[in-house]
Amino acid sequence: MDITATLKEFKTFTILHSQYQNAIDTVLTSMESTEECGDPSCAMLMGESGTGKSSICKRLEQLIGPPTCMLKPHGMVNILPCLYLELPARLTINTVAAAMLDKLKILSDSKAISVHEQILTALKTRETRLVILDEFQNFANKGAAKTKAETCGWIKYLLNQSKITFLLSGEPFDKAIIDPLKQLSARYPYRIELTNLAYSADPQSEFRTMLGLFSAEIERLGGFQSDLFLGDEHMSAALYMGSGGNMRSIRRLLHGAFKRALKRGDGMLTNEDFSNAIKVLHLPDRIQRKTNPFLISTQEIMRVISR
Repeated sequence: MDITATLKEFKTFTILHSQYQNAIDTVLTSMESTEECGDPSCAMLMGESGTGKSSICKRLEQLIGPPTCMLKPHGMVNILPCLYLELPARLTINTVAAAMLDKLKILSDSKAISVHEQILTALKTRETRLVILDEFQNFANKGAAKTKAETCGWIKYLLNQSKITFLLSGEPFDKAIIDPLKQLSARYPYRIELTNLAYSADPQSEFRTMLGLFSAEIERLGGFQSDLFLGDEHMSAALYMGSGGNMRSIRRLLHGAFKRALKRGDGMLTNEDFSNAIKVLHLPDRIQRKTNPFLISTQEIMRVISR
């Protein structure tokens, strides 16, 4: 078995838990509203690191459509349904404009029309439906107030002129830079806040159901015949204690344990795989970091996570 290929396939496995699905549906609704009303009805997506923002943005790219090349009456045109842009740490109108032109594959010509008009023309000819400005906290939580106000004004100008939905995505950011600007704030009626997943002992709960699906995928990809079920009472509680419900931390734990099991090659996933995997991981949301949750009883775990 090609272990690297198996782990890469596992990485692509996505579970549409309620927060994830709600975020996707909300952004798609904002796009529909913008296109139907002809007035920008944009969205903000906020959440701590590891709660799924990047996965949601990538999924939106897939749903809206990949870049393509299409023959039009005036020639071949590069179509870009979704423009995804990670904002630089030092953000100004010029740096964002330059990054957008690069993504749109436009060479700026200062002697021709303005950069802003070049962007608007490119968004139209590329048939762009969604612009994602990711890592927005780099801008919102840093820099001079004047620069922020000017850049927010420029973003408002772009979305007003283009009639395209803009998604602002990032870790919790200072909404005070947007809300006082009433004309911009009114353009963002859809606001999504992601959190770490909640734990529930109910066997039918979303958290335990999700882990059960991960368990089935690991069994399938690894060809395992294991008695270990991630959605049972003990393993679900241990994984919650180890991750704090943070999706990135859960995935790192699963990856680490799965890789150990694949390398061992006995067709089994064991509790020991998880106890060893967590020893080498720094998981920011882990509960009671000095205690290995895979080495204590269910009762002890429950005492810890119920505090």
